[in-house]
Amino acid sequence: MSRFLHESELTQFGSPADRRETFGRKRSNAQPVVQEPTVWERIQATPIEGVKAKDMTGEEQLRFFLSRLSDLLVQPSEKFPPQERALIDDLAERVTKLVSKDALVALSERLIAQHAMPPALTKSLLLGEEEVALPLLRSQMKFPDPDLIAVVKSKSEAHQVAVARRENLSAAVCEAIVSHGSEVALRHLLGNMTSQISRQSYVLLSQRSLTDPSILDLLIERESFPADIAHLVFWWCKSKERKRIIERFSCQRDSIREIIPEDFLLALRDQGGPSSFAARMILKPERLPKEDIETALDALQSGDHEAVLAILSEGAGIKEETVAQILDDSGSEAVAVLAKACRFGRVRFFRLRQILCDLKDKEWDELEVQNDIATIIHDTLSTDRADVVLRYWDRTSREVTD
Repeated sequence: MSRFLHESELTQFGSPADRRETFGRKRSNAQPVVQEPTVWERIQATPIEGVKAKDMTGEEQLRFFLSRLSDLLVQPSEKFPPQERALIDDLAERVTKLVSKDALVALSERLIAQHAMPPALTKSLLLGEEEVALPLLRSQMKFPDPDLIAVVKSKSEAHQVAVARRENLSAAVCEAIVSHGSEVALRHLLGNMTSQISRQSYVLLSQRSLTDPSILDLLIERESFPADIAHLVFWWCKSKERKRIIERFSCQRDSIREIIPEDFLLALRDQGGPSSFAARMILKPERLPKEDIETALDALQSGDHEAVLAILSEGAGIKEETVAQILDDSGSEAVAVLAKACRFGRVRFFRLRQILCDLKDKEWDELEVQNDIATIIHDTLSTDRADVVLRYWDRTSREVTD
C-alpha cells in the first residue's frame, strides 16, 4: 500500500548514497545556496494582494499599478495589439513620474532581465537619475539613437560616459558626444574602437585638439582617423606625436604604380586641379640634383629666401607656401620629411637644420641632434613615404575640411 513517508521516516531511511563514502570521503552536508532577492522581488513580496485600494497608501497604490502594467509590457508582443501595448506603455511612463526611485531601479532591473524595451517607458528610465538609468545604459540592450542623443544632451557626465562606452555607437550618437559631451565622456568615446565616428566629427575633434592636446594620442591611434586630417593635426602636435602620425599615415606606392601606367599619371598631373593632386599622390618623386640642393642651402644661408622656396618647391613638386610652412615650423620633424623626400642625405640635412637654427636664434648642438626624433624620422623614413607626407601637407585647409 502506498503512502507518503513522514519526514522522520525519510531521515531514518535515507538513501545509500547519503551514507556511503565517495572515493574514501564522506559526502559533505553543504547547505543549498540561498540567493538574495532582487529589488523587484522584494517589492513584489510586499503584502498588497488581497488588500483593498482604500487600505493602501498612495505609494502602494502606484507601485501596484506600475507592477501590473510592467507585467503586461514584458509579455511577448503578440499577446496584445500594438495600440493596446502603446496605451500600456504610455500609462506606465506617466506613473514613473510619481513613484519612488527604488521602484524605478527595480523596474529597470526587470526590463533588463526580460530584455523588454517599451519605447515610452524605456526613454523615461534612460532620462532618469543615475541609479535608474546607468544599469540600462550599461546593459547589452539596443536603444534608439534619438533616446541616446537625448541622454547625452541633457543628463549628467556619468550618463554620457555610459553612452560613450556602449558598443557600435552610430555616427549620430558619436556626433552628439563630440558636441555636447564632457571631456571624460569624449575620451571614453575615442577609446571605444567600435564607435562609428564620422568625418565631420573628426574635423571637430581636430579643431578641439588645438585647445585640448590630451586627446591627440587617442585620435592618432584610431584606425578610422582620416589620413589628411591627421596630417593637418601634425602641425600642432608635439615631436613624439608627429613621429607617430608620419609612421601611421604614410605608405609605399609601388603596388599602385604597377597597375597604372606612368604616362597616364603624367597626363593627369598636367591637367591641374583634383586630378593633378591624385596623380602626384601616386607618381614616383623625382630626384633633386645635388647642385640644386647646394644652391638652395647657400641661398638660405645668405638670406635669399625667394630662391630657396623656388628651388625646393620645384624639386619637391609642392607649393612654395608649403615649403615656407615647413621651414618656418618650430620643430625639425617637417624639415626631416622634406630633406628625405628631396634626397638631401644626412650631411646636407644637418647643414639645413644648422642654418635654420641660426636664422631662428636657436642653439645648435650637433651631438644632441644625432639621435633626436627628427633625425630618427630622416634616417628611417623611406623616400617614397616621405613624398606621400609632402603631398598631404600640400593640401589646403579648405580641402581637408570638405
